[in-house]
Amino acid sequence: MKIFLSIIVFCFTPAGPFCWFLSSHYEAEWIKASVLREIAVQPPLGIYVAIFLTLIGIIASILLYNFPTSPTFDTIKEPSGDLLIMSSAHNLEAEFEDAASEIKRAARDYFIAGERDFAEEHYEEASKNYEKSLGKLETMSAYLNLCVSFYRLDSFDAAQLIAEKGLAMARKKGHELFEAVFLSNAALVYRRQGKPGQALEHLRQAASIFERKNHVHNWANTIGTIGFLYLDEGRPEDALVELNKALKIHQDLKAVGNVGSSQLAIGNAYFDLNKLDEALVAYQDALANFQRKGTLAEQAGALGNIGGIYQNKGDFDKALEFFENSLQLYRKAGSPIGEANTIGNMGGAYSRQGRFQEAIKQYSDALEIQEAIGYKRGQAASYWSLGQVYKKMGRNKEALDCYQKSLNLNRKIEAKGRAATVLFDIGRIYFEGDDIANALKTQSEALEIARSLNNVRLERVALNNLQAIYSRTGSNKELLDVQKRLTEIGGANNKKR
Repeated sequence: MKIFLSIIVFCFTPAGPFCWFLSSHYEAEWIKASVLREIAVQPPLGIYVAIFLTLIGIIASILLYNFPTSPTFDTIKEPSGDLLIMSSAHNLEAEFEDAASEIKRAARDYFIAGERDFAEEHYEEASKNYEKSLGKLETMSAYLNLCVSFYRLDSFDAAQLIAEKGLAMARKKGHELFEAVFLSNAALVYRRQGKPGQALEHLRQAASIFERKNHVHNWANTIGTIGFLYLDEGRPEDALVELNKALKIHQDLKAVGNVGSSQLAIGNAYFDLNKLDEALVAYQDALANFQRKGTLAEQAGALGNIGGIYQNKGDFDKALEFFENSLQLYRKAGSPIGEANTIGNMGGAYSRQGRFQEAIKQYSDALEIQEAIGYKRGQAASYWSLGQVYKKMGRNKEALDCYQKSLNLNRKIEAKGRAATVLFDIGRIYFEGDDIANALKTQSEALEIARSLNNVRLERVALNNLQAIYSRTGSNKELLDVQKRLTEIGGANNKKR
């Protein structure tokens, strides 16, 4: 419609005066002697035609000026694969209403400064500038980008608060597209916090809006994220359904990079189903698409996943070869997070082979990179992996120290689900060492976290662990309470995890 109005304005606006001119000089000798006589309309009809054309041009111009402009958003791909959505200065301008010009100018300047800092990966400075922009004038664009900045800083509680404020503002204004992107970003925050139920509900709402508004690209991405969430929850079959839907949409759009990302996620689902050959094909297809797209970091990610297949098949030499190729591409792409993750993957390969000292070195090298760039989420994962290695070596004191560092980092970044998982491992060491008091304390804390997150999967693990503890101590009343709750949620296994 906007293109149609533009054509009318372009053609009809000058046509009216021109027709008027020709009609008013209809009897002029120079008109009679030229080809213009063929298109000139004799007055008074020519004057009426000119007035009509001019009015059409004016009306089209007014409609075009007031034509609603759909906001455009940028999709930011996290190293973890999460797809966050950011706004732009163009969207910000469209939000300005009746505020004073100096307030608008200040809000715009701070917003643009935030965009610059974000592009340079100075997320702390970016968040401060977006907050200053909001201090001058409250806009959905600034809320959206502030949410993403906090996410990049692993400040998930702060990101959640900002996402909720932006979502409320979008709903109050009746702006469905902004509502959908806030829902999508908030879902990713909930996922990192370990709140799968809230994440899934937000994603479904966002997908419905994107589909209705014909934002096909974001619709497909949201469906894919639902697939990722199902993978988190140990539901690979359900994940495959959603991921294949997303893949089909991206293929129809001929979005090469997004096709590759969907294939990568489908490979992960097959991997979780222990269908390694199908996973390998999916990863290889993804790699081919990323090579066509020319994105080094994504190629590196696919190579790393292929290495994981060979590692699980027991071909550690081939796995390490793929990990090394992945590492070189991450370095070439200038991705320290990817570099650290891959070094950690190599540590996992060494650990699987019983080459524990080499594994410890790899995880320590990964930690050095993560600490240098302030990547706390990665540090928490690396300390946990180090704890796993020390546990295998029977060095429980060192394992406990690493788990505790991982727990503290997860608490700091408000990754509550991960904190509960680390508490399970800490509790296991206490349980095996017959330190029942601390085993009970850690599993009770993990249960409290799980319930605060409404995370039934984590609650089930915590209850099973408590069941093992109460069985050992002969605490029959507590044991019966735990068993009753396990029956309600369907998850007794009588096994310490």
